[in-house]
Amino acid sequence: MDDHTCRIAVVDDEPKITKLLKLTLEENFTCVVDVFNDPIIALECFRQVPFHAISLDHRMPKLTGMDLVKLLRASKGPNQKTSILLLTGYLDDAECAHLDLLDQVMFLEKPIDEPRYLRWMKFFIRAVQPSGPAVR
Repeated sequence: MDDHTCRIAVVDDEPKITKLLKLTLEENFTCVVDVFNDPIIALECFRQVPFHAISLDHRMPKLTGMDLVKLLRASKGPNQKTSILLLTGYLDDAECAHLDLLDQVMFLEKPIDEPRYLRWMKFFIRAVQPSGPAVR
């Protein structure tokens, strides 16, 4: 990966979803996309590897997306302030009401609206790369 390539993490317990999002991101940006179907493994990676943006499913076994947000924001790791797109079919869920954690976190309802998903990811990436991601 060169200095101009962005790195995005996609975390969802459904392999079909991570595969679809990875393909969508790679078709639209010059980026490396790391996918995780286990939030515990993702968390271990997040403690060591910096990402330009993170896409998280909210409802997952072991850890929810909001659990991951809390752990990342409380950490001193490389992704403490990384922008996060939290995908959920449960926007009214009380777990999503942690206003103190919402800095650099955007909620996007499922089913995923692909153009909207891509706009948010592009916005997040451009926030950390002044020249923005290469768009195909």
